[in-house]
Amino acid sequence: MAFAYRVLYTQVTEQDKLIGVLKRYFPKEHGTLMLPRVEIWRRDMRDIAEQRLFPGYVFLYTDYSLVDLHTFLKRYAREASLRIKELGFLRREGDIELSDVQPMEVEFLDHIRSYDGIFKMSL
Repeated sequence: MAFAYRVLYTQVTEQDKLIGVLKRYFPKEHGTLMLPRVEIWRRDMRDIAEQRLFPGYVFLYTDYSLVDLHTFLKRYAREASLRIKELGFLRREGDIELSDVQPMEVEFLDHIRSYDGIFKMSL
């Protein structure tokens, strides 16, 4: 199966817990976890700092189908008492699986992924 982006949403207060579960149990050979961050200028620190670009959202670049990811999350999210919303839907056109991540969004996520998930501040 081809790699695609899968988007998960949870409460901001539970995001770190979800990240911990994914880092512990998600097989690395099936994809990578991505938390897009943006560089910001902190006047109080007089330095560049990073903050999450989409609080509450976790992106996976994976070869798991939506059904396989749902099964995986159902198993491990229950153990961690997490509430997760999976953004996406399964729609088939022939043998091709489509998700709700649009081509423009894929281009943006590919760009960020190539820079270790950091949207760099221009200087």
